Amino acid sequence: MIKPYGSVHIVFCCVLFAAGCSPSSQAETKASAPAQVSGAVKETDLATVTLTPEAETRLGIEVAAVETRSMQTYRTLSGEVTLPPGQSQSVIVPVAGTLTAAGEFPQAGAPVQRGQLLFRLTPLERESRGLDLRAQAEKELGTAQARVEAAKSRFRRAEQLLRDGAGSQRNLEEAKLELAEAEVAEKGARDQLEYLSRTRFDSAEGLAIEAPDAGIVIKTYVSPGQIAPAGTAAMDIARVNPIWIRVPVYVGELKDLSANRSVVIHPIGATPGSGGRAARRVAGVPSANAAAATADLFFEVENSPLTLRPGEKVGVSFGAGKSDALIAPWSAIIHDINGGTWVYENTAPQTYSRRRVEVLYVRDGFAALARGPRAGAKVVRTGAAELFGAEFGVGK
Repeated sequence: MIKPYGSVHIVFCCVLFAAGCSPSSQAETKASAPAQVSGAVKETDLATVTLTPEAETRLGIEVAAVETRSMQTYRTLSGEVTLPPGQSQSVIVPVAGTLTAAGEFPQAGAPVQRGQLLFRLTPLERESRGLDLRAQAEKELGTAQARVEAAKSRFRRAEQLLRDGAGSQRNLEEAKLELAEAEVAEKGARDQLEYLSRTRFDSAEGLAIEAPDAGIVIKTYVSPGQIAPAGTAAMDIARVNPIWIRVPVYVGELKDLSANRSVVIHPIGATPGSGGRAARRVAGVPSANAAAATADLFFEVENSPLTLRPGEKVGVSFGAGKSDALIAPWSAIIHDINGGTWVYENTAPQTYSRRRVEVLYVRDGFAALARGPRAGAKVVRTGAAELFGAEFGVGK
C-alpha cells in the first residue's frame, strides 16, 4: 500500500521536472546583434555593365585571356641621388679685383654651360701680371700631371695585387677614386692655363670669368660689387650628368643584390618595370651604416636633361629572376579615384563585371597580378575606360 505522502512527493517531482523542461520566456528572446548591416553588397557582386551589340561594336571592345606566364620579378629599394666624387670644380678669382655681374649673377642651383660668362673682374692693379699668373698655372698643371701619373701607378699596382690574391677590392676602388680625382684636378689646371693664355689683363672691360664646365652651381661665395683677393673661390660648379645613385642595402641581401650589374631607376611610387632609366654599377668608396645594418651600392645613370637632383629619393628596381605569375594586359588595368586597380571581366556575351586586382609590377606591356580573375578568364583589354565611364554615368 502506497502512503499518501509518497504519492504527493512523486507528483511534486514530476511538476518540477516539467517546469525545467519547458522553455522560459527569457530563452525565447534571442540576444540582439551588436551591429546590423543592411543593403550590404559583396565586392564580387559589384555593378555589371551590359551592352547592346551595337554599343559594343561602337566602343571597339576587345578582350584577352588572363594567363599564367613566367615573368621577370623585381626587388625594389629606395636610393638617393648623389654627386659623383671629383665632379665639383671651384671658380677661382685669378687676380685681386672688383666683381661685376654680367647679366644675371648665377645663384646656387642655376644650370650653367661650359664657357658661359659668369661675371667680370676689374683688376685692382693694371700692371702686367699675366706672365706671373701663367707661370703659376703652368706649375700647377705640372703638379697635377705628376699626381695623375702617381695615381695611375697605384691603380695598376692595386689591380696586379688583386689578381695575385695579395690585395683587396677596397684598395682597388680607393686607387680608382684617387685616379679620378687627380684627373679632374689636372683638367681644372689645364683649363685655368688655357684661360690665362687668352686673357688680356689690360682690358678696359675687365676679365671675363667663364664656367669651366657644364653643370649646376652648388654654392656661391661672392656677390656683385665685392672686392675679392686673388685665389678666392667665387663659386662651386658640379657636373650632374652622369649622376650617381647611392642605394643602402640590408647586409643580409647584399650578396644577392650586388650581383646585379644594372638596375632601373624610377620615381618613388612608380610601378616597377613600367619605365625608368637604366643605371650601371660603379665602384664607389665602400661605406656602410652599422646602426641600420646596411651597406651602400652605387650606380651611375645619365641625367640629361637635368631632372635628377642631388639629395632626391628615387626607386631602384633590382632584377630578381623569373617566376610564374598571373598576367593581364596593362591596357586592361584601370585606376579608381582612390588608387585601386580593376579589370572588367567578360562573364557573358555583351556582359562585363568589374573585378578588383592587385598589380605587382609591369613588364613588356603586361601586368603581373598578386590577385585577380582566374587564369583563362576574359578581360577587356581595349575599351576598359569607356566601360568605367558608362558604369559611373560619365560615358557616352
